[in-house]
Amino acid sequence: MKNQALALFAILASLLASGSALAQNNTFRAEVPFAFVIGNQELPAGSYQFERLLGKPLSSDAIGMVAVRNRELHIYEVVITRLSAQSDPTESICKLSFRRHDGQRYLDQVWIAGDARRQMFPVAFPETHLAAENAPGDEISMTQLR
Repeated sequence: MKNQALALFAILASLLASGSALAQNNTFRAEVPFAFVIGNQELPAGSYQFERLLGKPLSSDAIGMVAVRNRELHIYEVVITRLSAQSDPTESICKLSFRRHDGQRYLDQVWIAGDARRQMFPVAFPETHLAAENAPGDEISMTQLR
């Protein structure tokens, strides 16, 4: 029984240590100068914090989770994302990409510096409308929180 407790403690300690290593550099702040939509909720322009919740994605991962927070306006959204390959995993800056549709901007992708995968947000309108409009994304570079 004592050996099982020690083994369990060792496993938990290693998980906590690896979790804290994975959690490094998973948060960044962005000043978004326009209103935007996540899912079916419109968020006002402002200062937002973006946080990767499931740790640094592995190449085999298919989903991720991102929290979007504005402390001043008491906004907290958690979104399950689809993961897609990023073109340059050595990228040293974080980025947001927005899609325009019917006069609104939708949060489309989040790149977190150092990740080999980018977070793809679900869109609330059919892909056929997006393809027909073919509007380019607005990309904004961000700085990471320390």
